Amino acid sequence: MGIISSDKTRQLLLQIREGQPMTLRQQMQLTLRLSLPAIMAQLSSIAMQYIDASMVGSLGAGASASIGLMSTTT
Repeated sequence: MGIISSDKTRQLLLQIREGQPMTLRQQMQLTLRLSLPAIMAQLSSIAMQYIDASMVGSLGAGASASIGLMSTTT
């Protein structure tokens, strides 16, 4: 069972569907729970860019420049 499919998240989403008011704490909890997958994806992407740069860095300036160019487009 993942973070998003937890009972607490389902409960908070049900509150939204039924139009029930939510406290600020509940809103913050739901926002954090729903944003964690995107945060983890971004962190892994950054880690892969660092790994690429460190592996190619020993090949010279041209190869390092190409990694820098590609990391800005992705």
